[in-house]
Amino acid sequence: MTTQRGKLVLDASVAINMLATVRGAEVLGSLGWSCVIEDRAAGEVTRHPRKVQHPKGPLGEFLEARVLEVVHLEATDYDQFVQLVGAPNHDGLDDGEAASLAWATRHGGALAVDEAKARRIANRDFAGLELLSSLGLFKIWAKARSVSAPDLRSALQEARGIGRMRILHDEMTWWKANS
Repeated sequence: MTTQRGKLVLDASVAINMLATVRGAEVLGSLGWSCVIEDRAAGEVTRHPRKVQHPKGPLGEFLEARVLEVVHLEATDYDQFVQLVGAPNHDGLDDGEAASLAWATRHGGALAVDEAKARRIANRDFAGLELLSSLGLFKIWAKARSVSAPDLRSALQEARGIGRMRILHDEMTWWKANS
């Protein structure tokens, strides 16, 4: 069992990458964080990447397994959200990324996001915020659950091939060794 660390806010792309593998709920459940997704980011997940139909929508399997909770910005979060979406184009984020970042910074969570612009802004403006990536979540899962090499490779290939997971430059060596 992993130690509980608090909240981990998933951006839509990370949620899609987790849905792309049949092991997604297991991955999220092994992280040691309570995983949440802000309502706007959840709304960006419009279909299940493996074409799974669930009565609760694309995120239904994670909600039903209780490894993901949908959260909403509070009134005190909106100034931060508006600043992030209203920034000049080179710094402006889409609604889902902005809501995810605003919620994480306002509620003391970590943020899992793969998009370079969102990561750049988070590193620049919120230096204390812990950032993870989709691949980083797979790394934690592999270590926490002693995942076999074939199972890890399968999950990584599903996330990359079905979910179109991005590999960050500084994670390329681990990706090549494990995929």
